[in-house]
Amino acid sequence: MSKLVLNDYNMYNPKIKEDRDIVFIGDIHSDVEKLADIKDVLEELKTSILLIGGDLIDSTHDPRNADIAELSNEIAKTTRIIMVKGNHDSVYFGEDEYGKRKEYPSKDDLLFRELNTNRNITVFDNLIEAVPLYDDLRVSGVTLPIEYYENGEKEEAFDNFVMNDLHTNIKRFNIMMMHSLKNMVENQTNKNLVIKDYLGYISQMNMLLGAHIHAGLMPIWARSKESHKGIVGPYASFFPKYAYGIINDGEHSALVTGGVTKIASSSEAGFMANSANKLHTGEIEHIHLKHGDENHLELNKRIKL
Repeated sequence: MSKLVLNDYNMYNPKIKEDRDIVFIGDIHSDVEKLADIKDVLEELKTSILLIGGDLIDSTHDPRNADIAELSNEIAKTTRIIMVKGNHDSVYFGEDEYGKRKEYPSKDDLLFRELNTNRNITVFDNLIEAVPLYDDLRVSGVTLPIEYYENGEKEEAFDNFVMNDLHTNIKRFNIMMMHSLKNMVENQTNKNLVIKDYLGYISQMNMLLGAHIHAGLMPIWARSKESHKGIVGPYASFFPKYAYGIINDGEHSALVTGGVTKIASSSEAGFMANSANKLHTGEIEHIHLKHGDENHLELNKRIKL
C-alpha cells in the first residue's frame, strides 16, 4: 500500500439525528495507485459516502484518467460518491509560443460527464448544487471556474461567482464542499478564525470541506492548530493561509484536507514532484457524524495505513 494516513474525527451537531460515517478526500491528481489503495480502505471501513473535494485528475489530457474513471466506477458499486471539480479538473498543459510549459483552460469534460451517468456518482459541475442524502443530511458543492484560480483567487472574483447562487436547507445538517476555502475563512484576530457569512447562507452551513493547498507541504508533525499556514502553495504562492486542519468558530466547522498527493505530477517540479508524492503521506479524512448539543468538529486520532 502507498503511504496513507487516516485522520479520524467526530462531528457533532443537534441536526444530526442518526450516526453516520463519511470519508472526505481531495487532490488525487490522477494518482491511480493511491486511489486503488483508498478503494481498499473504503471497503474495510464500510463507509457508504465518499466526498471528493476536487482535483480528481491532474489534467483533462492525463493518460491515467481512464484508470481513474474505472476505479471511481468500481468504488461507486458500494459507495455513494459526490464531488466538486477543482482547478486541475478543467485544464490541460501545453507550451506557449516560446516553448515554455503553460496551463490552458480545457472544455474537455467527457470524463466527468461519463461519471455523472453512474447513478451512484454526482459531480457538481455548476456553481452551486446540492443533494439531499437523508432526512437529516444534505451535501452542497461549489465548483468555481478555472478563471477564478488563474486570477489569484481574489475575494471580489469569489463574490461575483458565488453571491447570486447561494441557497440552503436549514432543517438538515448541511455540508458544503469547495475546492478552495481561501475566501470562506476570515482571521478576525491572531487566534480567532471565523467562517464568513454570505447573505446569511453560510450561517446555515454546518461543515465546510476544502482541499487545494496540499497542506502547503507542511509535514503533519509540524502543523499548527492556530495558524494553519503552509510553506508553499499552488501557483508558486508562499506561506498560504488555511492550508490544513480544523476551524471551529462556535457556529460552523471547516476542515481542509492535506490531500492524497502533495505536489501535482504536472507541476514544473517534474521528478521532484513524483519523489515528494512517494515520500509524503497521503491523507484520508474519516468523519463520524454524531448528534450533539453544539456544532463542533474534533480530531480523535491519526492511523498510519
